[in-house]
Amino acid sequence: MSIFTKILKRAGDTSEVSVTKAIANHKRFREDAEAGQLEYFSRQFKEYAIKNALSGSSIPPIHQHCRFNNYEIYDNNQVNALAFAKSYAERIGKDSYQPSFVFSGTCGTGKNHLSAAICLSVINNGGMAKMITFNELHQQFRSRCFGESPTMKETNFMENLARLDLLVIDEIGLQTNSTAQKIFIDQVINDRANKALPTGMITNLDFEGFTDSVSARVLDRMQAYGGAWINFNWESYRTRKVNNNEH
Repeated sequence: MSIFTKILKRAGDTSEVSVTKAIANHKRFREDAEAGQLEYFSRQFKEYAIKNALSGSSIPPIHQHCRFNNYEIYDNNQVNALAFAKSYAERIGKDSYQPSFVFSGTCGTGKNHLSAAICLSVINNGGMAKMITFNELHQQFRSRCFGESPTMKETNFMENLARLDLLVIDEIGLQTNSTAQKIFIDQVINDRANKALPTGMITNLDFEGFTDSVSARVLDRMQAYGGAWINFNWESYRTRKVNNNEH
């Protein structure tokens, strides 16, 4: 009787176990344990990467809950906007060139909700996305590159933006449209377009007002390779909610 059999019998197991089988069982147990550890650490790393990407995404806390499945539809035209956003998010990182988009419409129509949902989808799939207002982005550029204590060169700032799989710039039209701002937005869009990187823009302006705000050149870049202009031309969600409560 082998030592393995004796041990098993003492433990109440009367089956005959060979040395070879015992070693095989031990090897399988070790492989299962290692596989479990690998899965655990992979999951932990993914969660950390997502948390890190989210912290650098600039998505406001109010929009960090936004998903495609909690976008409330109360107008038939919203169906097309939601379908576009979901399809757009799915294609990022898969196509050789991802077109840009502009979400245009009045306040409260869900432009930020769907933009945030797209960014969060990119992040949850292992990519990097940022959603930031134009004025905040320009202020970061000025302070980090040309402030009293600059922390990086202009080229480094643009390189950081180029690491993003998607950049969404909000509040287009609220800037002062100074020469410096127009040069900056042109530089950002041109640099990302040359690197085949998509950019999203959110605005309350119509097509003509948007063109005047950012320049025809920027608009042309945004429309390249099938860039989309999506009109959010339905009633504000907040206005609708207030009106419904009054009746």
